[in-house]
Amino acid sequence: MFALSVKGTSMQPFLFNGDSVLVSPCSPGELKAGDIVAVALAGTDGMICVHRLLRKCTERRTHADLIIKGDDISRMEKVRIDSESRLFGKVVRIIRRNKYISTENRLVGLFRLIYSLVFIPYQVARGH
Repeated sequence: MFALSVKGTSMQPFLFNGDSVLVSPCSPGELKAGDIVAVALAGTDGMICVHRLLRKCTERRTHADLIIKGDDISRMEKVRIDSESRLFGKVVRIIRRNKYISTENRLVGLFRLIYSLVFIPYQVARGH
């Protein structure tokens, strides 16, 4: 597990600029819709993007295609996890003002369930 500092506002209101997150390494097969993932995108000089997984399009031995999106932005991104774009893992804890918030607790789980049942299908259907 490792920590990252959040920069920007694309994941508000779930993550805020200055929060830290603990990332647990995982494979694409371990992810589910609503998880917050940390990926290094090709062509970004190693910048790590922390966004919500909307869905997995394909999963093969050589690559996986993921649709990710920041909670506060309308644009979705298709990310191919392969030799150029790397999946670091999923966010398992948020550190905000010296308090640890588990992404697996009931309240966060309820938020993820509502998000995955209501907002993800709506956004995917609209092509956002």
